[in-house]
Amino acid sequence: MIAPILSDEGRNFGGVRTGGLRGVMLDLVRAIHEALGIQSTWGFVLCIALAGFLIFGGLAWIADKSYKKSLPKPENTSVGAVNQEGQTEIIRQLSDFAEEGNQLIRRNKERARGVEWHKAREWAERAETYIKQHVNDQQAAYFSLATTKPYPGLAVDRLFVDWVQTRIDRLGEIASDLRSGKVRPSPNKPPPESQTKTIAKPIFKVTAPTAFPGLIKLDVNVFRRLGATTEAGAPEGSVFPVIATFENIPQPEGFNETDTVWAHIIYQDHGFGDMELVRISSGCWLDEPLPDITFPFRKPRYLILGGWYAEGKKPTENSFRVFEQSRELHRAVESPIKMAAPRQLQVEVTMTPNGQHERSREYKFALVLESPGWYRLFQIGIPKGDES
Repeated sequence: MIAPILSDEGRNFGGVRTGGLRGVMLDLVRAIHEALGIQSTWGFVLCIALAGFLIFGGLAWIADKSYKKSLPKPENTSVGAVNQEGQTEIIRQLSDFAEEGNQLIRRNKERARGVEWHKAREWAERAETYIKQHVNDQQAAYFSLATTKPYPGLAVDRLFVDWVQTRIDRLGEIASDLRSGKVRPSPNKPPPESQTKTIAKPIFKVTAPTAFPGLIKLDVNVFRRLGATTEAGAPEGSVFPVIATFENIPQPEGFNETDTVWAHIIYQDHGFGDMELVRISSGCWLDEPLPDITFPFRKPRYLILGGWYAEGKKPTENSFRVFEQSRELHRAVESPIKMAAPRQLQVEVTMTPNGQHERSREYKFALVLESPGWYRLFQIGIPKGDES
């Protein structure tokens, strides 16, 4: 019988002699097999692979966490600053302001007098306030910088259109810089809110033609109705009027009776492809000295669409006149444009509350001038703004 031989050279496993590093490895494999209680080669390999995955995966996770902690922390822009959705809202609102400026230019570029400076300044003040609140003070100051750029088109009053066009261009520049990241809203600014006001559009009950008896006459700065005429007929300066009635009716989402409204009127010649004849910035209201008036519930307001001068017992001449409530002169003035009958007109009346053009509402009328003092007036279609 041969006894197992053990020496410093190696060991004998069941008659197999091993030595050195190889012997250590075999001892380790043997210990693992015994610990797992398996003799399967694939089972052994899978166990070793799983152990390696856990060990080296854990080491990799630790190393990655240490690397990320070593990086400088980015500035926290989520506190006190607008997010991407808020920035989109700012750009959209700047675009709305630019479109409102374009409307100002379109309405005034062909006017020789009475351009809407008061509306332009009110528009610019609202835009500057919005930029200051939701972008930063530097961009607000740039928007109102006292320099001008030329309007790329023809206009009668260049000073007005250049002034508005300059601010339209700057709105575009600010929006472009926001989009590209050159300008970022200040972190202490509140989240942006839409500038669209919550008041309702001026929805009125309209009566046309209006059963309005008698004549009217300009008394200092306001048109007033005359009393009964004498046997001699109408006194000098009397006007036989064409009037449309607007009445504020209470309804769930109706117009606020404390808000002021002005009427913008456009007269078009229906017989010549709706060619524009005259434009009235602020219409005249009967017994009202101001162009901006309130509409208490169920109290009719009478808008003067025009009329014929009358003296004695009949109109003096075949000349239909229109009138404007001048904001500069603070009184009613007559337009130099005169219209003779017979003629078929389309009259567009835009009611705008408190300078909020996005809340404007348009009413259309057909006005047929038969002869001096004879006419037909009726409303056309659904007022613009009610399509939805």
